[in-house]
Amino acid sequence: MDTTNEEGENSSSPTSAHPFRLFSLAEIEYATKNFDDELVIGQGGFGKVFKGYISSEEVVAIKRLDSMSDQGEPEFRAEIDMLSKLRHSHLVSLIGYCHENNEKILVYEYMSNGTLYHQLHKADTPLTWLTRLNIAIGAARGLAYLHTSRVIHRDVKSSNILLDENWAAMISDFGLSKIGPDNQPISCVNASVKGTFGYLDPEYFYTRKLTRKSDVYSYGIVLFELLSGRLAVDERNEEDECSLVRWAQRCVKERKLDQIVDSNIKGTISAKCLKRFAQIADRCVHNDPKERPSMTDVVASLQALSVLQEKSNIELSATTSFSWIVPKYLVYAINPNFDQSGTVIKGINKFRFDELKLDTWLGKGRYGMVYKGWVDKTEMPIAVKILHQKKPSNLETLKEFVHPNLVKLIGYSFQGERLCLSYEFMHKGNLGDLLRSGAVARLPLVTKVKIAVGIARGIVFLQKIPSQKRWSRVGESGLDRRKILLDEDFTAKLSDYDVSTLVDAEYNIAYPDIYGALELKSNLSGYEVVFVEVLTGERIYSSNRLEKIDRLFHQCGNGSLQHVAQLCFKVCNEVDSESKMVTMLNEHDVLIRSRLKLWLRNTHS
Repeated sequence: MDTTNEEGENSSSPTSAHPFRLFSLAEIEYATKNFDDELVIGQGGFGKVFKGYISSEEVVAIKRLDSMSDQGEPEFRAEIDMLSKLRHSHLVSLIGYCHENNEKILVYEYMSNGTLYHQLHKADTPLTWLTRLNIAIGAARGLAYLHTSRVIHRDVKSSNILLDENWAAMISDFGLSKIGPDNQPISCVNASVKGTFGYLDPEYFYTRKLTRKSDVYSYGIVLFELLSGRLAVDERNEEDECSLVRWAQRCVKERKLDQIVDSNIKGTISAKCLKRFAQIADRCVHNDPKERPSMTDVVASLQALSVLQEKSNIELSATTSFSWIVPKYLVYAINPNFDQSGTVIKGINKFRFDELKLDTWLGKGRYGMVYKGWVDKTEMPIAVKILHQKKPSNLETLKEFVHPNLVKLIGYSFQGERLCLSYEFMHKGNLGDLLRSGAVARLPLVTKVKIAVGIARGIVFLQKIPSQKRWSRVGESGLDRRKILLDEDFTAKLSDYDVSTLVDAEYNIAYPDIYGALELKSNLSGYEVVFVEVLTGERIYSSNRLEKIDRLFHQCGNGSLQHVAQLCFKVCNEVDSESKMVTMLNEHDVLIRSRLKLWLRNTHS
């Protein structure tokens, strides 16, 4: 990394600043057991990163800058200044800092899975292809948000992408970041060359003209790193393969894409997905910055790629592609050629019923019994629905319901003539139960927004499924809070729309709501109610209660939550929709936490 001195950063704020906690040196020493080397979880030219405990329950990452480091006071101040202005679900969160006795220490939220660099090049267990693809999308979304905020990161690399407990990607290390001018379509900053060799944009290196496309180039290297598992620069390789980008570009040009793929994930990527992923990476590292895509375009392309891979997982036969759908250990538990009933749903994986181990009865739904279980010889939890009705005739319709915000169908089997559908197990349960228990009210705003945006994306997708002869429109079906499920990462996924279409030949999941008379539909008006429930944590039993909540926000000058819900529904599929909503709802959230419950208690229903 170049150590050339540079002027301080532009202090112009993309968003309002957020205050940080100022830690004393004594608190930091206590949290790290006086900087005990046994707590070191990372080390670089900047110094060491320690795992620390600032309370019995709160674990943090503590970055102590070495006095001999290339990164000095300007970079330390730039990091604090930048993260005080930026908030996004794919940017690492700074909790506080310490600047005492010449110490420069930054305290971050703890990322339990470390850096992407470590997971790709040092970890014992290789990342799956789908995990890598999701990491790529998360990192791209973080960078797209930075670029829309006029921020150029300037040091994008795998060691600056952190991974939380759910493998969500977080962009980190903003010490070299620059804020560009707001009056140009492409921000261009004259800057001395800083960054990391192997990831450095050659155009920036030669001209010292820093643009957003410099970040795009570095991100393209990360994409090739994810695909190949190779280091950006590896002197152990032959001279013509030492540079990852040159070697990968040559493989793309010569159409030898199979040579790029990490041996740990070969056979798990569909041919179309591999080709398009390599093309996206190749465009990112184009020699001409004008030919490189924007990060917003990259996000859209990768999200489309994710949907393509999901569809490939379902459309290809179990004999050739089941390993793309579930972990390899699950493949051996399934005999894809076994046809117990004589019925085959082309493109959906088939289990024998005796391979399903049903453990816990979860309940009785409209269409049958639901159990928690697993597939024999595996530990992957699944939810199994055994339908009351005998074998339906239109099983092919199940293939239409593939989306990140719909509960994923893993496979099917038959118990006699009864159809059994196996789905991914949703660990957090359903929204209705979480609202009644008060769990939603305790969630941070970022998580509430993630849930709300996910629900909107699911409904919008369902509205686009082509209508069949007897299907009703999705907007006419009920929106049941118990059929909005949440996974470990609080991703919202809608359920039962596929089964209702299969059994009733229409969307029809309007279960009676025993908790109130307000009947919701799977459209914008129903979404508005659920949106307000998620944001406030309050179950809404009547339109009167909804109006009462909105009235409080009007009286306090915060604007209508229903209006924000309409906007969320409209922009839910945009790359920065979650960050937009978080920014818009910050003041609402303060009011919700400070006054809403008391106000509702003191007014008549």
